[in-house]
Parts: sequence; C-alpha cells; structure tokens
Amino acid sequence: MSSETVKPQIVLLFGTGIDTENSTALAAQSSQLVRFLNDASGPVDVSVISLELSRTIAGTSEHIRLDDTDHGFTDRLLTAVGAFALSKAFTTFPIGRLLNSLGPVAQGRVFWRSVKRNPEAMHLLRSADVVIATDLPTTKAAWLAVHRGWVANAHYDHLSASVGINWQLPSGNESPRD
Repeated sequence: MSSETVKPQIVLLFGTGIDTENSTALAAQSSQLVRFLNDASGPVDVSVISLELSRTIAGTSEHIRLDDTDHGFTDRLLTAVGAFALSKAFTTFPIGRLLNSLGPVAQGRVFWRSVKRNPEAMHLLRSADVVIATDLPTTKAAWLAVHRGWVANAHYDHLSASVGINWQLPSGNESPRD
C-alpha cells in the first residue's frame, strides 16, 4: 500500500482582470505565492478563480472563469435600473468612488456574488488550503473563506497582490492537468 503525498491546494482570486494593468505591490518584495512555492517541500497545486481575466496562467491546474456565470436577480435588477452605469460615472470623482465602495455594485460584492452562484468556484474555494486575493475586489471572498472556516489560510495584502501581468508559475512547480 503506497501513501500518496497530497499536494497543497492554493487558489488565486482575480477580480479585476489585470490583463491591462500591473499590480501595485512593492517590486522588491516577494509575493505570498512565491513564498509558499519556495517553502513547499514538493509540488503545489495552484488554481485560479477569476472575473474578467481572459489570459491563462501557465502551470495552473484549473481556471474557473466567472464571466459566464448566470447573473442572479440582484445583478439583473441593478443592471436594469442603471446602477452599474451610474457607478462608472461615479469613479471619476473621490466621493463617487466612496459611494461605489459602500453600495451593492462594489467590485468586491459583485465578485463574491459571482463566486456564490458558481458551484465549481465554491467547491474549489472550499477545498483550498490557502486562498490568495490578488486584488481589492477579491479581498471579501478570501476574508469570508477564512472566517467561515473553509480554508486554513487567506492572504489579502500588498504582498498577495504582487502577482502581476507577466506573472507565471516558476518552472518545476507546474502541476499536471487532471
């Protein structure tokens, strides 16, 4: 009887589609993900849950895109009354950005509602050992995952966000696709 080594499961959350913008992390510091990969005694399984991220990340075992997730009643209603269009106009001035962050169209709330409506994303999130929020909109999902006891570890700080536009898994840490 052989004992299989269980690979730690890390889930990266992308909520803003960083295809066109770089991360705001300090360049001299390593990201949480790089630290986990360097500290791991063997291969690590890295997966992605994203909204508006069209590119693929080489070496990840799974990538769940939330773009096609069925919009729930709340998001359909907010679209119908023009709340999303209004929030885009609000982004042009400081008080508008504050109002956006407090309302139902805040990017973190939209991302979390998309995750909740996608059974595959919820399963992946609940099966993870570590969740890393790579941007501000995914912070709520990572925070909820750790505080509800779904994951042992969640990271959502400037070191977590240093997974930038040209980032990919270092060679040797790729995991085979199942």
